[in-house]
Amino acid sequence: DAPEDKRVGADVVTLHELQLNYLQADGGHLPCDEFGLPALYLLCTIGLMGYAGFYFMQLQRHQSTTGQIHPVTACIGIVLLLQWLAMLFEQAHLWSLESSGKGSSFSNGVSHFLSWLATSFMTAVLVLIGYGWTITSDSLGHMLTSTLAGAGLATVYGIKALALTLSYLRVIDSVDHAMYHAYENRGG
Repeated sequence: DAPEDKRVGADVVTLHELQLNYLQADGGHLPCDEFGLPALYLLCTIGLMGYAGFYFMQLQRHQSTTGQIHPVTACIGIVLLLQWLAMLFEQAHLWSLESSGKGSSFSNGVSHFLSWLATSFMTAVLVLIGYGWTITSDSLGHMLTSTLAGAGLATVYGIKALALTLSYLRVIDSVDHAMYHAYENRGG
């Protein structure tokens, strides 16, 4: 028999799983485009924490002097807190990604959600200011019912909800959503 006609028996064949790991020179798993991000995020997280501490001290001083805090400044404080928490969770994800190459999907998801919540909250404040909310917290309810601010907010959050729904249904993915400006995909 010719060698090509011979078959190896099924009991001789074994399956092997092969995994290749490409590591950085320092042994880390981060891709080249994310090299240095954990240190940068740590620096930014500490910087934001310092600024938020200063902001809240100023807010407390203003409140003790005047007896009140304007709702817009309180909203900005909430946004700072949400963004700082988002950065903490992203930092945990980056450390996990650097050490294991897989990251933490929980930390990454919470980070993205908190960041989305912070930007959504700030967007709402800016839309409300654009429709005339600058006087007092009492004017907010009246303004929402008597102007187009309610419709403006409904439109902004409707678009955000649509993008989240399409992402959840996998009609668009996070890369598509991030590249919408280039019109390179269904999201665009």
